[in-house]
Amino acid sequence: MTSFESLPNEIFVEVFEYLNGFEIFLAFDWLNIRFYHLIRTIPICLNFQHVQKNIFDRFCTIIQSNPSIKHHIHSLTLSNKITCGQIDLFFSRFALNEFPHLRSLTIVQVEQQNIDKIQPFLPSISSLQTFRMIELVNEPNEIISNLPLTNLRRLAVPSIKSIKTKSTITHLTLSGCTLDYQLFEYIPLLRYLHVESIYRAPTLLETKNHSIVYPAVCLKHLSIDNYECLFDEFEVFAKLMPNLQRLAISALDNLCMIDAQRWQRVIQSLLPCLQHFQFIFGLYCKGEVRKHVIEKFQQFQNHIWYKNHQWNIEYVLDTNAAVIYTIPYISNTYRLTRSTVKYSSNDFNEFDNVTDLTLSCEATVNNCSYFFSNIRSLTLESLIVNSDQHILDFTHMKSLQTTVSLYHLTHLDISFYSSVEPTVLLEIFTKAPHLSSLTIDLYVLWTFFDDESLCYYFRRMIRRLNISKITHHSFRICHDVERFCRIFPNLQRLTCTINHSDQLSLLLNRLKYLFSLKIVVIPLESLNWFKDEAIKFNVMYRITHIEVITDGPMEMFSTDLYIWTGRTDDDTNERIAHHSSMNHI
Repeated sequence: MTSFESLPNEIFVEVFEYLNGFEIFLAFDWLNIRFYHLIRTIPICLNFQHVQKNIFDRFCTIIQSNPSIKHHIHSLTLSNKITCGQIDLFFSRFALNEFPHLRSLTIVQVEQQNIDKIQPFLPSISSLQTFRMIELVNEPNEIISNLPLTNLRRLAVPSIKSIKTKSTITHLTLSGCTLDYQLFEYIPLLRYLHVESIYRAPTLLETKNHSIVYPAVCLKHLSIDNYECLFDEFEVFAKLMPNLQRLAISALDNLCMIDAQRWQRVIQSLLPCLQHFQFIFGLYCKGEVRKHVIEKFQQFQNHIWYKNHQWNIEYVLDTNAAVIYTIPYISNTYRLTRSTVKYSSNDFNEFDNVTDLTLSCEATVNNCSYFFSNIRSLTLESLIVNSDQHILDFTHMKSLQTTVSLYHLTHLDISFYSSVEPTVLLEIFTKAPHLSSLTIDLYVLWTFFDDESLCYYFRRMIRRLNISKITHHSFRICHDVERFCRIFPNLQRLTCTINHSDQLSLLLNRLKYLFSLKIVVIPLESLNWFKDEAIKFNVMYRITHIEVITDGPMEMFSTDLYIWTGRTDDDTNERIAHHSSMNHI
């Protein structure tokens, strides 16, 4: 017996809590009898968002051959986003009521055909405590109205208009809604509310002599990503939340919200329990309007705000915009250009929340007052008009390192540049050990293929690649595709353009770990070939037609192909066969 196998079951159970359910089964189900039985007694969390289709199929086969596993599935996440057709495929094999102990269900980019398979069984899942619908185009009220509310605590949906009975929801996330003073009628226990966008209703709400019928006395935390309504309306809304402790709000291009004195009155009279107030207010402005906005900004920086609340506030001016915010900056996205000027504060930690940064390389030379320590996604761009001068050289790299820590970086977008010095990319790889995703122009990428040092990093680190973001350059010949596949053997996600069906066939056959492939502007010949051959590749796919704006009267469409794929190799077949034999033990 190895030292690993000598560990008690309690240790393994604790470790398994950090792993995806299908990963546990694929790693341990065929190891020995002990693990075969152990993993069938633990709570299972399944997240199929980023998985090869062959692995998805394999685990579904395991469940079907051993139905008792369904009773241990406590959390399930399904997605159509990059794994197109996954939700429908899963519910063509299983009904929702086959998972009686399901406590959390998340569905991403749900489609109309999915609703018919989900909706009838929702009321029977009485154990459900968390339900999330993410990135929706249309509002599926038929699903929301059938949710079992008995034990539901956390809900993320487009809106709650269709909920007409009292619920026990404590945490709520809404994609968007109008300001409704009766919002809390059926959610009296709500403690946390996050609204991505509060937009204006067709008619203004009554703000005078409004009686408070349904207050949210339990609400402690309110977060609004984009507020478009009037301050008068927000002030009445604030009366519904007498015990609010944390407020985070962003309002861009909404001048009425930039009013320091009024905010002071609202906080003192309506929000007496407020301890943390964070905001971002901004406006696109020039000339006299800009001067007026700056005067309003300066009212936030008087000593009263800091003395009474210890809230640090600063503002920045750009060529056409002005933004004021509390420190630390609350949004996870930030754009720094050459013309961005910051007023007040040099707090070293003010941008710790920013994980997604768009940066003009010219800005790094003169903006030493900025430092971003926690960036996961970095987009580099240039304000130079002439595209021939879009060159990323080592001078930019030196100034970049004084502005951004690259240690946490996972995604780099340099597609704006028509030329990149190899030393720049090599330096980024050495400073960014977690970098696994790259967006770059295909022609620029070709220039690196004879650089053995860069190819080493491509092979070892890159799992996600987009070579068709701005330009739609395609592979020239099949030999280009073969060489590409040798340099990027571990790709899992790829966005590219092709000019022949043979190139698509090579990508699907040579990239062993690929699970998501997007072909931008696919030729009709290649599309027709793929439709005929798709069944041989064990894929699900979606075709989108995007209208292209032209100068003439003729309508033009760009056709994109999204493929969810995954090779079924000898190892897959061997494990499935092994599992079948274990089932008879």
